[in-house]
Amino acid sequence: AKTLNAKDIYEALLTIIGGDEISIRRQVDGDWYFTVGVPFVSGGLVRGAVFIQTPAQEIEVRAGTLLLPVLGVVLGFCILAGGAMLLYLRRILHPVSVLSGAAKAMSEGNFSVRAPEGKATCPEIAELSASFNTMAEKLSQLEESRRGFVANVSHELRSPITAISGYVEGMRDGTIGQEDYPQYLTIVSDETTRLKNLIGDLLKLSRLEKADAALNKTNFDICELLSRVLLHRTGDLEAKKMDVECDFAPEPCMVNADESRIEQVAVNLLDNAIKFTPDGGVIRMSVRVNQGICTVIVQDNGVGISPEDRPHVFERFYTADKAHTSGKGTGLGLSICQRIMEMHGQKITLMDTGDEAGAAFAFTLDCAR
Repeated sequence: AKTLNAKDIYEALLTIIGGDEISIRRQVDGDWYFTVGVPFVSGGLVRGAVFIQTPAQEIEVRAGTLLLPVLGVVLGFCILAGGAMLLYLRRILHPVSVLSGAAKAMSEGNFSVRAPEGKATCPEIAELSASFNTMAEKLSQLEESRRGFVANVSHELRSPITAISGYVEGMRDGTIGQEDYPQYLTIVSDETTRLKNLIGDLLKLSRLEKADAALNKTNFDICELLSRVLLHRTGDLEAKKMDVECDFAPEPCMVNADESRIEQVAVNLLDNAIKFTPDGGVIRMSVRVNQGICTVIVQDNGVGISPEDRPHVFERFYTADKAHTSGKGTGLGLSICQRIMEMHGQKITLMDTGDEAGAAFAFTLDCAR
């Protein structure tokens, strides 16, 4: 080999016979040469060596001529890949940007914003958009309920306060004569009682809806509780000459619940029945047990509830003239009952009385073990 002396060849042969390859770059007479040696293997044994020698200039020239095309191809590929990646990221990030804008608008009180739920690049973005819209819908309903609640409270508070203020001013400036004082003082007293009841019901509902509101569950006889509630309303029942039918099967019936809260429910249902049943009417209270669940039913044969009002009877301040609870209460009694039963994990429902007159409410309780 032109670039190797005897010693170099000897060392190269030792390396190649050991099974390794060699690569030597040397300058001879001002020119550079590449020498490559590889072992010749046959039958698993190194039988000889093969040396290849070529001027380095030829290889470097060829490499130089290939460098620019290769760099051009690599650069073009990078540009295409970068553009594709930019478009892909833009397509992915656009829904996120829209969601961010919607969230900002919602934080400013605009609960009508919604995120587009079209085909997204990835299912996670589509799922996030759907979840965001569900949250927005619930927040919108909650805000609408809050505004309605505030408006209803304002209206219910304004009515008795306006009446009280008007009659008091009339008595002060002489518009109402002294001979009429007893009549108007009675109205003022009634409006004051109505205002007191409204505030009391609002406080009850507020306490029940607190996160730390707790139940004091004990075992007690629901039949005895209903009998006690009836006993406390004997005066009202006698004043309206009403009959009460009790069907407690079995009796006694032990349940596990918060006794004072359940008494509130029973009192509210009985008071409604008395208010909306004409003189001489009948109220029926019954207790049934089935598979460990006790069902209490309070039914009257009063004015009843029209079909269009039935879905709204448990709404707060439902004061339409045709509502079962309108005009003769705060409109919160049934809402309080519903909240108490929700705290117990039970239900209170308006039953279908069919062709019978009046209304019937039922609530469930767990029987005591």
